[in-house]
Amino acid sequence: MGNFVRIGSSIPDILNIANGLRSQGENLTNSVNNALAAINNLDVPATFPPDHFTEDFLQNYHKMVETGDDGLMHANMAVRHHAGQLGAGLTAVADFVTNAMLAYQRADEEGAAEINEAGGGEPTSA
Repeated sequence: MGNFVRIGSSIPDILNIANGLRSQGENLTNSVNNALAAINNLDVPATFPPDHFTEDFLQNYHKMVETGDDGLMHANMAVRHHAGQLGAGLTAVADFVTNAMLAYQRADEEGAAEINEAGGGEPTSA
């Protein structure tokens, strides 16, 4: 037997949840962008005056790290870069769920229409 999807809720409920995820993703993007702007304003040499504490810290702060598809980056920039992508990721999940539910609904409606056309649907009252 083929694969099928069982939805334990209604499509409108799932679409509402996806819409909420999209909104949260957009809010997260705005919040992260504001935080990154503040960090960028503070990330100047005067913030880390040279002493025995900051020298060790700055070695790790500027250490090159592997970031997957984005290659090597300084650790501080890698954190900023990936933090900036979190909201977009949540929005992408919301878009995927929305598109999947709309495709599911369309396929379900088309299947029901084909069954009715073939005479296999529930009888309608005249």
